[in-house]
Amino acid sequence: MEHCLSPHEAKVEQGLLCITDDGAVKQSRVNQMLSHILDQPPRVAVERAKWFTRSFRETEGLPNNLRWALALRTCAENMTVTINPGELIVGQIGSGTRYALIYPELRGGWLTELAEAADREGGKFLLTEEDEACVLEEIVPYWKGRTWHEGYIRQLPEETRRVLWDAADDYACRGVVNALTTQDSALVWALDYEKVLKKGFLAMRQEFQSALDALEARPIPDHMERRAFYRAGVITCSAVVTWAGRYADEAGRLAREERDSARREELLEIARICRRVPAHPAGSFHEALQAVWFVNAFSRLEQIVAGQMGLGRIDQYLYPYFKADREKGLLDDDKALELLECLWLNLSRIRRLVPTGSIANYQGYPHFEQACLGGQTPDGRDASNELSYLILQSKKEFPLDFPDMSVRIHSMTPAPFLQKAVEVIKEGTGFPKLYNDEDIVPLLIAKGATYAEALDYTGCGCAEVRVINRETYMTQGSQLNIPSAVEMTLRDGYMPRVGGPGERIGLPTGDPRALRTWAEFWSAFLAQLRNMFHHAFVNRSVGDLTKPAFLAAPFQSMLHDLCLEQCLDIHMDQAKFRGGISLGNLFVIGVGTTIDSLAAVKKLVYEDRRITMDELLAALDADFQGYEVIRQLCLNCPKYGNADPYADEIGRALDLEMNALTDAYRNPWGGTDNISYVPVTSHVGLGGYLGATPDGRFAGKSLSEGVSATQGCDVNGPTAVLTSIKYAKNIQMQNHEARLLNIKFTPQLVKGEVGTQALESFIRTWCDMKHWHVQFNIVNRETLLKAQKDPERYRSLLVRVAGFSAHFVELSPALQDEIIARTEHESM
Repeated sequence: MEHCLSPHEAKVEQGLLCITDDGAVKQSRVNQMLSHILDQPPRVAVERAKWFTRSFRETEGLPNNLRWALALRTCAENMTVTINPGELIVGQIGSGTRYALIYPELRGGWLTELAEAADREGGKFLLTEEDEACVLEEIVPYWKGRTWHEGYIRQLPEETRRVLWDAADDYACRGVVNALTTQDSALVWALDYEKVLKKGFLAMRQEFQSALDALEARPIPDHMERRAFYRAGVITCSAVVTWAGRYADEAGRLAREERDSARREELLEIARICRRVPAHPAGSFHEALQAVWFVNAFSRLEQIVAGQMGLGRIDQYLYPYFKADREKGLLDDDKALELLECLWLNLSRIRRLVPTGSIANYQGYPHFEQACLGGQTPDGRDASNELSYLILQSKKEFPLDFPDMSVRIHSMTPAPFLQKAVEVIKEGTGFPKLYNDEDIVPLLIAKGATYAEALDYTGCGCAEVRVINRETYMTQGSQLNIPSAVEMTLRDGYMPRVGGPGERIGLPTGDPRALRTWAEFWSAFLAQLRNMFHHAFVNRSVGDLTKPAFLAAPFQSMLHDLCLEQCLDIHMDQAKFRGGISLGNLFVIGVGTTIDSLAAVKKLVYEDRRITMDELLAALDADFQGYEVIRQLCLNCPKYGNADPYADEIGRALDLEMNALTDAYRNPWGGTDNISYVPVTSHVGLGGYLGATPDGRFAGKSLSEGVSATQGCDVNGPTAVLTSIKYAKNIQMQNHEARLLNIKFTPQLVKGEVGTQALESFIRTWCDMKHWHVQFNIVNRETLLKAQKDPERYRSLLVRVAGFSAHFVELSPALQDEIIARTEHESM
């Protein structure tokens, strides 16, 4: 097949890190700001943690939501205010071209290792000596004994703690059930930006104050709880307005010193806008974008959300302002694009910092602040509009991996809109990822949403979704290393790479040689699997029960209808919420690896009897060294992802069992968990805990990711992949979501109009088959190999990882190899 480059590859080969004129307008302002964005790793920003710590030291004994509100006010009044040259959308919460905040109230103990972040693989962070001293001398000492993680560890049953955590390090997971619970305040979230755009915080503050005044006049049984909620609302509204006002002051100061008349006028306009929003309702597209950014950034001062704070259905709530300004002649596409790209740049500055021990699971500065486009309106009409197309255009020309962008597809998605989305996908940066209304909307209705609410869902995080103003559950679950259940079945509960000598991690299911039939082996495997799920459920319950004593989120809560109506903080006891949807999540990792391994054991040992269990164990013990014949037998067994009923039936049985386990479990508030197939990069990190597996995988190598086939094993084309996933999915079960699928195409396959039509047809088929999610890598294997050898030349190369795109050269060699190993489909 003829070799060609994707448009993104071509730009990388030319050394471009800028917006190029390919029919879009050149944005010289944005290009200037882009020029230094990748010059050095992000730096650790400690101001948020410093001011939170100083505030908390002074507010001991107050309710948590009041303490958080007062800490936010302290940040708003004291954090450094910076307006960078050329900016039109302002509001930084850290310093440097890229930066990461720290949240000591979660897992503060690991912050003593911050200096190591400068040298680690897969995501480096810089730390100044002054900031390190602040962390070690002021922040860490205060939070010792006060963090959520320490409270959670104290309550965790010893047996679960032994399975989840290293005996010598309460911050090091053991790679079987990777407990994420206390790493973040929440899994994924999107705020009700429309509420702010229409009301403004001064009106909201007045509502809180009026409610507080009325409460003081007539005490009621929950007087103290309501009083704290209203007071926190008054303080937090004032804090946001104060913070925006400081940016207005700074813009005015810079305007007085500015010699360039054009920039002076821009700064004066910025000052006016920051006086206007978010204190008052937005009156223009520029004001609306500025208000959205202030809300998004301020929410990150309050808490860290694993999937970042999403932008929600941005083309829906911004469209009235875009349309009105266009009709008045105040806005054209070029100016709108420039403003959007200024917002994208602000998003790109904020990076997520995770403990050094977790970096293998979060490589490449993962981020998921989704801007969700398209889909349907609450009354069932197609929701795409002029702004939807323009935002897609901005993503096509913007050369960074920000924002994370998704498009909702449904059976009646207009052909021009799908064509525009495909045009952007063909660029080769991994954007946008696609959600399927035909799968997601019915499931949300089954989980308690009304039809109109379900139609109004937004993409959030990697491949998750949220129903704004109905969902109330925040706690993050665990990553379950599903292939470890196979290893423990083959090892009588032991894992050679986990635990000390003689330490059994799983259940004693017996010598595998004594398992005479496939049914006996399957039964032993299910016992190991159920044990893993049990400890994940215990972890979930302890996290749920301890969190309200340690966390609060007054800002997020006052933007949620149910929290407002019931005066409840979003992190409160979920049993107190009336009308909320309380659904948790468990991430199952390495499903393809598990299916293929089970298929190999079933076929080779029990059905065809090509090898004995002794021979299989010997080959696995030797990491297949000297056993290449057996490895080839394993590699040539039926594989998931090829529309092969043999493997897919095992996948269906596995999926049914996992759904049944979650369906039988209830969290402390009566809600259920969902099975999520979202790895981030944990399929690489968790693979390091496993020895060789019966599918032919070598020890320590990556696991399969999402619901995708094992890397390189889907050899019958991408439609066969869809068929396998469809067959292995138990549609009658309601405990599944976020089924992340990666597909990799050669640029040649989607070249030109014929390629566009082929990709459109593939997406329509994906939609008709009711799959949850899909995303694409359009890249040549040769380009990835060259980038490994010459990272400086290819530093701007973007690839799709798992739920996010990242710069290829910022990934570890192991993750780079995993992406290279994915099947490169050359035909549909």
